Amino acid sequence: MNLSHKSPKKTIIANEIADAALELKYLKEIYSKMAGDSPDLDVSTDLTKEQLLNGIAELSGPINSETGSPSIIQVTYAELTALVAANGLATGQNYLITDYQTTHTIPNTTTANVGPVEPLQVTAISANIISPIAYSALYPQDVIYYSLTSNATFQPGATKGYILRRTDTKQNNSFPFDFRHVKFRRWKISVTNEHATGNIASDPLTVFKKTGTNELYIKLRDGIGSFDDANYYRRFEFDNLSYIAPTSNANYSIISANTNLELPVTSDFADTLFFAHASGYTSAYNNYIEGNLYTFADFNSVYFGTSFSDNKIGKLFKNNNITGNFSSNRIANTFQNNCISVFNNNVCGNNMVNNSIKNAYSNLFGEKFENNVISEDFAYNRFTSQSTFNIIAEEFQGNNLFNYFSNNIVAKAFKNNMALMNDVTISINDSITRGDSFSTFIMLNDQYIPKVMYISGNTLTVIPIPS
Repeated sequence: MNLSHKSPKKTIIANEIADAALELKYLKEIYSKMAGDSPDLDVSTDLTKEQLLNGIAELSGPINSETGSPSIIQVTYAELTALVAANGLATGQNYLITDYQTTHTIPNTTTANVGPVEPLQVTAISANIISPIAYSALYPQDVIYYSLTSNATFQPGATKGYILRRTDTKQNNSFPFDFRHVKFRRWKISVTNEHATGNIASDPLTVFKKTGTNELYIKLRDGIGSFDDANYYRRFEFDNLSYIAPTSNANYSIISANTNLELPVTSDFADTLFFAHASGYTSAYNNYIEGNLYTFADFNSVYFGTSFSDNKIGKLFKNNNITGNFSSNRIANTFQNNCISVFNNNVCGNNMVNNSIKNAYSNLFGEKFENNVISEDFAYNRFTSQSTFNIIAEEFQGNNLFNYFSNNIVAKAFKNNMALMNDVTISINDSITRGDSFSTFIMLNDQYIPKVMYISGNTLTVIPIPS
């Protein structure tokens, strides 16, 4: 048996050599970006760290007329904090933190994530205060709000200060954390409950894996129907074995009601940026997420696709998984624990939580839209507040539903209905929603008694709603 062994000392030396080579690689990339088409240094040759840092400093500008010093003085993070502590900063002087790296503890873990070396340019505004505005040598187009002081509350695990907000001025994206380097963990789901067709008695919100595939289907109602019957099932946003669970709990619970929508979770995981793939960010434009002074973990969401654009999002955008096509939305605070496939042109009130949404566009969601399963072509609807625990099949369109639309199982093609009352819980029973196509009008009569009128076929039925 041939056994090889490396001593700890040799391993440390090897790691140090690898780290030094990686640092030189990044410094060459930074210098190349800053120098453009007319570099003085040839980055294809062997260059020392000192040569590269001097080249970056020279490209940063001439002598500062106020201080008589170079426009940028190179310092390490430790050297800069020592100057601050000794009241040794020169007002107006620019400093290049040559060894800055985003570091943090990955949410819901004890694992440290360490980003690449990214020199930051900062400016002294007094003998012991650094301006919060910083600029990246690696991404010159970014405006960065930077805290020199690490804070275990806002960014646990930070060792060299941390980035409070990062704004890409080219693509007009502004997030309240370092979206280029912060990572979030996602655990793998593994559904073993499978069936070939779906024609089996099961409870609503039961999840099946289609035999021979990784397709997942959510049961929408009691009774027996096949996977391709939109009244009984809809395809889940993600396939089986996807890495989407934001915690390592045994089950990923999306909906918590009398019946839960849960997916089994394995110990396998992947650590990913907010934009899981490079193509996701190259197609991201004009997005703003609020939330200064919130911990970065409050924005623990992952975007897996493309076309993330023109969104204005409030605080606490947390534990969401989005496959793609998320654009032109206006979202208030506390949008969290949602699984979404397509979501465009929607206005959302506070507390949109625990929803599984296949395809929704041009809707107005009031406050507390929670614990709902939404299918294809959910469009042009208006909810005022507290719409909870609904399971809705495809083609739910053009409905105006006021307070407390809750606890309903709605079949496909529910269109152009209006609720004209407040503070009444509307529970549309199974006999109404069983049909594939019908029209419903919820109204007040002249004694202000709410009733449901519905047409199925040629029959008009009126049902009083219990107060």
